Amino acid sequence: MDENHRAIAGDSWIVDCDALVLSVGLIPENEVARSAGVGLDPRSNGTVTDEFMQTNIHGIFSCGNSHAVMDLVDFVSSQGDVAGKNAAAFCCGGTMTPWQPPHRYSPAKGLPEPGAVNCILCPNGCRLCYEKDGTISGHLCRRGEEYAIQERANPKRTLTLTMRTKTGALAPVRTASPIPKCDLLSAAADLREMVLDNQDISCGDILVENFRGTSVIATDCVPRLEEL
Repeated sequence: MDENHRAIAGDSWIVDCDALVLSVGLIPENEVARSAGVGLDPRSNGTVTDEFMQTNIHGIFSCGNSHAVMDLVDFVSSQGDVAGKNAAAFCCGGTMTPWQPPHRYSPAKGLPEPGAVNCILCPNGCRLCYEKDGTISGHLCRRGEEYAIQERANPKRTLTLTMRTKTGALAPVRTASPIPKCDLLSAAADLREMVLDNQDISCGDILVENFRGTSVIATDCVPRLEEL
């Protein structure tokens, strides 16, 4: 392609095929599958398959984002490899191999899943699932399990924003510990009404004490400015 996204003469070729099916975007667009009578998941619009990646129509296989939004392209490639081999095995009367989903510790993309939440306590971003027996699965540490329990009972978040000083400078701040998620907007409104003294602010300084059961601390250094 040139700078205008046009094919360069002599630099292209033709691949013979019966049809080209594209799946673009996080939400599967499966009009071709629907017209063929393939069953679709009403929540995601992805195809419904068995463990061999075969749909309810024998001989039609589905994989990748047309089936479900995948976290990593590695999973798409692996699933496509299994679906392709199983399609060949189906045509030849061979034995098909089931798809083994990788254990997912990374946050899921696409539509929210009921009974699951992403842990935000560390970069691992574990996918935590609430099991029917009341236990929590998917966590790599005890903190993840505690987070899942708290998230269902009383979700909390650390509030981050900026506060004005008397000279008009903005100081980036955060709460020293998480506060109830339902209180974030009102807490932010309260802090916006406060004006800090004109002083040298160092990262980690406590700027507001006894605020919503915690304190408010600076997250960066702000030098004292001369008042006009």
